Amino acid sequence: MKKSILIALLMIAVVPFIFLVGCGGNNSDNNSDLRELPEQPAYVASFERQVFDLTNTERVNYGLTPFLWHDVLSRVSRDHSIDMARGNFMSHTGSDGTSARQRMENAGLNVANGVTGWSENVARGQRTPEAVVTAWMNSTGHRANILNENRTHLGVGFAYFSGDSMPTYWTQKFITLN
Repeated sequence: MKKSILIALLMIAVVPFIFLVGCGGNNSDNNSDLRELPEQPAYVASFERQVFDLTNTERVNYGLTPFLWHDVLSRVSRDHSIDMARGNFMSHTGSDGTSARQRMENAGLNVANGVTGWSENVARGQRTPEAVVTAWMNSTGHRANILNENRTHLGVGFAYFSGDSMPTYWTQKFITLN
């Protein structure tokens, strides 16, 4: 069996799957390969807020201070989720080759503006906010991001692509803001 067919079968069989922070994905190097995003469901913002609230519940359960919501981080997170949905991939690298850090810096989130640390979680395929937060908490790298006592702010992004077998795309961006 060809390697690409085997990989495709594994991708279909392993639903939902998530990558640890720092790993890559099979993103496109060419933005012309991006699909047009279908109209997003009305519940997108609600799902993002639910992920935020569930993440803070986990932090409080571990005796940590809850995150503060950050509008710019949320916009950058949603934009990355949309990019992944349009490109049918999951990665910390955008379809244009930008890293999580570059996307945040492009939005003005940098050392000059008080950002002294950052991290990102991405996931694909989990159908509900509860499912994605549970998946992240069951992953050592993702849980470490959520429970990092130095992080102060969180932004959450969600996108849905109705034609995909794994149609949900999730992003969390964390920063330490002084």
